[in-house]
Amino acid sequence: MSGNWLKRIALVCMTPEVDAQEHSEALPSYGIHRIQAAIVANPAFANTEVRIIDLGSEDDDSYLQELLRFRPQLIGYSLFVWSTNCLVKVARNIRKLDPSIVQVFGGPSARSALLDLTPYAPAYQYADCLVIRDGEEAFNQIAMSLDELQDRTRTIKAMERTLEEEKFDVHIAEMTRFAHVAIEIIMGLPGDTPETFRKTFWRARSYPCTLRVYHCVVLPSALMVRSPPEHLLNYDPSSLKMRSCLGWTAEAIEQESRFLSTVAEQSGGAIGEFLWVFPPP
Repeated sequence: MSGNWLKRIALVCMTPEVDAQEHSEALPSYGIHRIQAAIVANPAFANTEVRIIDLGSEDDDSYLQELLRFRPQLIGYSLFVWSTNCLVKVARNIRKLDPSIVQVFGGPSARSALLDLTPYAPAYQYADCLVIRDGEEAFNQIAMSLDELQDRTRTIKAMERTLEEEKFDVHIAEMTRFAHVAIEIIMGLPGDTPETFRKTFWRARSYPCTLRVYHCVVLPSALMVRSPPEHLLNYDPSSLKMRSCLGWTAEAIEQESRFLSTVAEQSGGAIGEFLWVFPPP
């Protein structure tokens, strides 16, 4: 793994003043320093800056400004009784200003039992992950997984720019010789349109493999928290299936659903609640 994408990691905590003045000097937050040391020691992050942001007071605006100046791609928050209220406010504001930043919560107070309480719920709106065990290994694994995912995404995008359709056809044909191949596409994605989806559908149907078409679902870990307001998401609150969005009216989604069901029936495919399956042509 290259570690080229993840350039800046912020570790956020709030070290309180010593209660009852038991000690003459303030004690550092050892836990978050251990996490910093674990990441710095990982060769995969040799080119990654890992910064601890500890302002020591409940000033959520100052934390926010410090993070915006640093521009991290990954933030780890250390939650304790004295810091939860402030840092959750920070995380909520970060999510509003830059939904692309991944936010991970650890520490003794990073538990669903606490974050499900009224002042902090719903946690899925700002928290991407809760670490409920020792953070050194877990946070390292999260960071490495994110970096690997971005590397794969860049590779796929590069292939999309350079790979000719003829070569793609050859690759599909070769794979179907020794494996069951399935292509998966999504109907109703914001920013897409019925016209471009229909072209994609028929293109996918031309390959000698199974095709699965999924009705777009607004998942709490994806579109629900990462789509900008201009996507105009309108979805069923129970099934989370998209009703309408940017590029798709409710009538268009219903019409395309009927079209997919008709083609699936005619081709001997299958129709489910969330997807349509089409056998190889």
